[in-house]
Amino acid sequence: MLAYELSSVFTKIGFCFSFFANFVLIYLTIFHTKKLVRTYKLMVILFSICGILFTALEIVAKPFSHNLSNALCYFSLNNWIESKTFLKFLISVWAGFYIQIISFITIQFVYRHLCLFDTKKIKELRGLKICSHYSIMLFCGFKMHFNMKKELQKFSATNRRLQIQLFRALVAQSLGPTIFLVMPIAPILLSPLIPPVFGIDIDWQTGWCFTMIGVYSPFDSIAFMLIVTEYKTVIKEKIRCYFRSDPTPKPVTSVITS
Repeated sequence: MLAYELSSVFTKIGFCFSFFANFVLIYLTIFHTKKLVRTYKLMVILFSICGILFTALEIVAKPFSHNLSNALCYFSLNNWIESKTFLKFLISVWAGFYIQIISFITIQFVYRHLCLFDTKKIKELRGLKICSHYSIMLFCGFKMHFNMKKELQKFSATNRRLQIQLFRALVAQSLGPTIFLVMPIAPILLSPLIPPVFGIDIDWQTGWCFTMIGVYSPFDSIAFMLIVTEYKTVIKEKIRCYFRSDPTPKPVTSVITS
């Protein structure tokens, strides 16, 4: 079980990074960002909370998978929760969070697309159910890329820069899911097709791939804060103030007049 033991350690490290990065992002979004509209602020906050819960749930549920021949076994390696029913519930919720995160990224792409091309339909985004998440991300991303220059002429210079920064953040948020969410799951889901297609028997512990999924949340938050200038400016200012502060008390000189 060396693969699981290593993945367990990296999962805990990933949770620490996820909690810190998302906590900072939530704090800056609530108290220091002024240019983001309320709806997008709410999206950022909810997405960050989901990232924290997702990585925390992975520590408790301890999901793992094993590919044997053309079968995929998905189970929990938690040994301190006695209820098997509850463990099944936990790994199901963890899998649900995985799908929800991909869906939420898609919703952000749709929202940014509507902000540029059809602001009247933004309200219709509430309650929208999206099925083809990845294709919608690609469609909205490419359309914004090729038509952004024309549409940005309608905005002020400040708003134009913000829209470009948010688009770049979304590009990073699409690369992140591809590397950390889609690629780790692909071997797990496609391995059952190898025996019937190629006639090769397999016996693989594939649950360690889940560790890469937990890395996505801190990567996404850090990338967002580095790309959007407003966050970057606040962070630099906070760091400057921290290093400027001198804890040593300065001597007080008093002047006595007769």
